[in-house]
Amino acid sequence: MTTRLTLIARVRDPRDDRAWSEFVTLYTPIIFGFLRKRGLSPTDSEDVTQEVFRALSQALPTFQLDKSVGTFRNWLFTVTRSKLNTFLSKSQRTDIPTASLPEAADTADWDQLYMKELFAQACRLVETQVEPSTWQAFWKTAVELESTEQVANDLGLTTDNVYQKKSRVAARIREAIQSLDESAI
Repeated sequence: MTTRLTLIARVRDPRDDRAWSEFVTLYTPIIFGFLRKRGLSPTDSEDVTQEVFRALSQALPTFQLDKSVGTFRNWLFTVTRSKLNTFLSKSQRTDIPTASLPEAADTADWDQLYMKELFAQACRLVETQVEPSTWQAFWKTAVELESTEQVANDLGLTTDNVYQKKSRVAARIREAIQSLDESAI
């Protein structure tokens, strides 16, 4: 995976299909999930997600990240929120509560979805890089919250081995998240 800043630089070229594919893969679940949490149907969420990417494809060729102004994550939130506003205004939908539209500074849901997706992508990446027993030791203790003793017994390891494997995978996941989004940690 390329770093987020490198990926942003690459998607500035609309002919770089591979960069756009990576970009869409990374950000679609975040945008789509956010819209679904706001009450949009799957179809409407897909439509608004496409509008967000259309706006991004127009803005990114001249986009300059200025960390003193904000992060890419916050800019993406602003674009997504704007497209949601536009959709709700045009559609005159009465089945979607207007209270579901977040305030500009209220990014808690967005940040949670963003970090959840970064974690999922980092896990997919790291899982391919470690032995199955190492991954299982991490997943069972850190995610499924099984006891270290039970996991050690199930995997035929010592508790010290389980702690070591969990620690190594956690460190790799932190590194992967950092490479996906330098503002995440």
